[in-house]
Amino acid sequence: NTIALNFRYPQGVDTNAIKVGLEKLEGPKAVSLSEHGHVPHYVPVNDPMVETLLSVYEKQTGLKGHEQIIGGGTFGRLLKRGVAYGAMFPGYVNTMHQANEFTEVEDLYRAAAIYAEAIYELIK
Repeated sequence: NTIALNFRYPQGVDTNAIKVGLEKLEGPKAVSLSEHGHVPHYVPVNDPMVETLLSVYEKQTGLKGHEQIIGGGTFGRLLKRGVAYGAMFPGYVNTMHQANEFTEVEDLYRAAAIYAEAIYELIK
């Protein structure tokens, strides 16, 4: 029998560390890694691009910006220094990837203003 597991990588943990941990468990005869696995992706908060994105967020919202590390894969991993730059504001009802996913129109406008300024700041 085969059991397929899809792991979310904590920062600083790689595929080999997870494989070694699984091999130590009582029961599995063999542990193998898929060729199609996603490697962990992280861009530090002190990266100039991340600093710019947080600065724009703070300017536009008046709120303190902070990094947020999520366990799922994002489009950010497509670029060496790519990050997800989402539009979830404090007090937001999180319906992401759920049935009847939605966002408020006002939040779309806020996000559009943030994205526009972020693009401008990154390309100038």
